[in-house]
Amino acid sequence: NNRSDIALLLGVLNEISMDLDNKSQKFGKDYQINFQKSVDELIFDLPHLPNFSKFDDCYRSNPQSDTLHGDIRRAFYDAYNELKCEYIDLNSTEIETRLESGPVLVSANFVIPYPPGFPIMVPGQVITKEIIEFMRKLDVKEIHGFNKNLGLKLLKTGSI
Repeated sequence: NNRSDIALLLGVLNEISMDLDNKSQKFGKDYQINFQKSVDELIFDLPHLPNFSKFDDCYRSNPQSDTLHGDIRRAFYDAYNELKCEYIDLNSTEIETRLESGPVLVSANFVIPYPPGFPIMVPGQVITKEIIEFMRKLDVKEIHGFNKNLGLKLLKTGSI
């Protein structure tokens, strides 16, 4: 970057600051309270980002291994066969039942919410309770690899 870029950034930040001050004066205390609440939600009220769980055993060359490695490529291509896939609504009770007693939930897609913009699920990954909780708490409109109308796309582990 150069000085011109920095000057432009400072100018835009100044415009934003003046706009916020004007709105605060114009709309009063309620605006300030709602604005602060919005800022707090962006900064403090974030769902806990889950760690990568592991690949399902059918996508691991050695299921007894301590590593998390798996064959993401095979899982990715398995997801193209709709007969090997199923959809479950994110808020259905079936998810809790399967998390507790099986069969295991295995992601068929890369699932990428924006923001943050990186995958929280990859093909072949075992979906955990933490991942489901994160997905349910997300308030972003854009989630690549997830169709709200269809639900989570899962690989049927018994048919792989």
